[in-house]
Amino acid sequence: MGHPEAARRINVAVVGGGCAALTAAFELTHPKHQGRYAVTVYQMGWRLGGKGASGRGASGRIEEHGLHLWLGFYENAFRLMRGCYAELDRDPATCPIATWRDAFAPAPSVAVTERAPNGAWEPWVANFPPGRGEPGDPLDQTNPFSVKGYMLQAASLLYELLRSVHAPEVGDESRPRARAAAPHTLAVEVESALASKDLTGRRAWSQLYNERCAAWRFSLPGRDETLNLAEVRSLREDAHRETRAAAHTAVLERLRDESPLIAYILNTLYQDHRLETDLRRYPHPVAPTLLDDELPLATLDALMTAVESHYPVAQRYFSLKAKALGLDQLATHDVLAPYPDGEREVRFDEARDEVLAAFDALAPRARELARGFFDEGRIDAEPRPGKRDGAFCAGMVPGVAPRVLVNFHGRLRDVFTLAHELGHGVHFALAAEKQSLLNYWPTSPMAETASVFGEMLLTRRLLGAVQDRATRRQLLAARIEEALGTIHRQVAFTRYERNAHDERARAVLTTERLCALWSAETGRLYGDAVARGPLDVWGWAGIPHLLHYRFYCYSYAFGQLLVFALYERWQREGDAFVPRYLELLAGGGGDTPVALLKPLGIDLTDPDFWRGGLDVVTRMVDEFADATGD
Repeated sequence: MGHPEAARRINVAVVGGGCAALTAAFELTHPKHQGRYAVTVYQMGWRLGGKGASGRGASGRIEEHGLHLWLGFYENAFRLMRGCYAELDRDPATCPIATWRDAFAPAPSVAVTERAPNGAWEPWVANFPPGRGEPGDPLDQTNPFSVKGYMLQAASLLYELLRSVHAPEVGDESRPRARAAAPHTLAVEVESALASKDLTGRRAWSQLYNERCAAWRFSLPGRDETLNLAEVRSLREDAHRETRAAAHTAVLERLRDESPLIAYILNTLYQDHRLETDLRRYPHPVAPTLLDDELPLATLDALMTAVESHYPVAQRYFSLKAKALGLDQLATHDVLAPYPDGEREVRFDEARDEVLAAFDALAPRARELARGFFDEGRIDAEPRPGKRDGAFCAGMVPGVAPRVLVNFHGRLRDVFTLAHELGHGVHFALAAEKQSLLNYWPTSPMAETASVFGEMLLTRRLLGAVQDRATRRQLLAARIEEALGTIHRQVAFTRYERNAHDERARAVLTTERLCALWSAETGRLYGDAVARGPLDVWGWAGIPHLLHYRFYCYSYAFGQLLVFALYERWQREGDAFVPRYLELLAGGGGDTPVALLKPLGIDLTDPDFWRGGLDVVTRMVDEFADATGD
């Protein structure tokens, strides 16, 4: 008997006989639909399958193209193939490929190769042990069809790959980062358990801190409205000293009141980190971060030693600023105080021309790549309702040109933001010319190289064109304060974090001890140039990076100081430096920072290299002193 609605059967034409087309035809003709669809497949030629086609020619030779390897978590594909073979119901006695198990053979060992520095091909051999069940098993609670389930399976494959790749020989920096991570990767069951545990472990503690801070509201004298944390912190740059002091005090009082909870969160997160680094057999707490950043500990130590020895120059600037503001001494709420001179307004076309001219002073190629953002409409600069705040450069992928978003309000700082983001854009554009998708993105310490260099180029151009003392002072102050905040302050944070982790390994850190550690490091940074009040000891509780990430702050100092050192090289070497610098940017993430910088003759473990970058800051402070008449 035919289908009762056979007269209303739906005719379906499937154009093409590729894998997706045949999957649709197979599903539409399934018995569960009771013949509701009349399907016709139209295909040029007789061989179906598209990219997955396979068959034998007239001479019996295999003629095929397409996939030879299916990953084990292609669950739906395997489920479909199992259904196909079940419907075929072939006789194993007469058919060599009767069941899906005859058609697919497990392959736990996978080999890939990479090109070694000497030009030879070097194999990677990875082994993936069998998972539970078989690919395409029926869906149930132990095998759920969910994002989490498939992410865990994908993560398991990655962990097994890392575990199976042998670690490199000591001193071999040419091997991929995965090799170095392999000795610290645990069994797949343990990795899966740790990943699941983090959802209610360190991630939950970090989220608690975020939600607690987001709920805070502040009432300040003379203001009817209440402010959130971001709004009250923005008042640190207010022109009125009383407003800055009130905002600063309000935040520190709240941090003091919330310090028992924040200290508990910090202790829990630091202990969690220690337990995991011990479990993974890392030699010290900073090791996981340095492995991700592909840097040796000697580089971090050299950087911090050089910066800490430069604290007196930071203190000199703070004393100069106090005098310029008419104060005997800065208080902590004055560190970000603005100067009385107002910013001049800049049109967007003027900003574009200044930035392009600054890039051209380095290399016409840099100007050409930056100009493409304007000519091709790859920059969104106009502020408008509904547009997100801030600025960023979207690197996209090789073959897709990067894009830039800024919010240009006509201020001088907006011109520097434009130079910063276009520096990122030039970096991505050069890397796309030589790198693949897998090594296109630079590592964290190298990510800000071209962006900060772009700001330095703009500073050089503007200072060369400006004669009046007030504008020069404003330009120099902006660059100096950004450098001190990005280099010196971040190194102080990192030293505090390293000390806190070392002490947490021995005992729980009380709020009093956390305050003492914080006071010691801020005291080293500010010296006698900045007066610190009794509430300033609670500043540690308001630095999210010290809770959310492990030893991330140093990368800001690394990036800024590396650029200053490279800028110093350019000033000294001139045009001979430029091709090597552009080649550095074209390297993307294709090698470690040590290897990428080697052609420039740079030794990141040498404190003298970092001091060369700090000399740039010293000269800017000297120029600031000249501009203020001191």
